[in-house]
Amino acid sequence: MIVLDAYALVAAATGERAAVEVAELLRVGDCGVTTSNLAELYDQLVRRVGLDVDEVDAHVQPLLGELLAVRDLDLERATRAGILRA
Repeated sequence: MIVLDAYALVAAATGERAAVEVAELLRVGDCGVTTSNLAELYDQLVRRVGLDVDEVDAHVQPLLGELLAVRDLDLERATRAGILRA
């Protein structure tokens, strides 16, 4: 599984430079997002991009389940993710 972070998904939603690559990953399948990155995605699209929550839902909700699995992180995985990102 390829786990996408909020940056990648914001890029896809807003047509930023990485949007094409992220769209290809989603097409290939087996992608996921952590619950914390899903929360950050909503925050970024509302606060930074200026979309309202309904617009964000329209972008995000169709992806969830079929193209993008939502995963919880336990303490060990969350710690490991933070270390990898650092």
